[in-house]
Amino acid sequence: MADLIRVLVVYKGVCWRSELFMDLAKLYEFLSRAETIDSHSLDTALSELKSKEIISLEDRMRGSIFDEGTFTDQLIQLMSLDDARKALEKDEILHGYLSERSRRILDAMRTRKRE
Repeated sequence: MADLIRVLVVYKGVCWRSELFMDLAKLYEFLSRAETIDSHSLDTALSELKSKEIISLEDRMRGSIFDEGTFTDQLIQLMSLDDARKALEKDEILHGYLSERSRRILDAMRTRKRE
């Protein structure tokens, strides 16, 4: 569950359920953890976080850049981004991941600028 909260903090407290698998996979890649993320475990963790009023879950319609039309997805939101940030302010995993993510983004921007 801590990894879910970390991912939500990275994305300013909001994430689509359909994108959560990839976001967790990126975190696990950074941590060199070969973990598989199954839908049942994810649903269990999300339900537990919702019951503790740490997150809210809302079914919403959204579009796709790959397909025409819309589809139903679940919007996941931290109830308090500030509280989550405070709870993780000394979390080495989160800070390491944010630093690495920022470095990769800057490297990509520099590479693109040279092209």
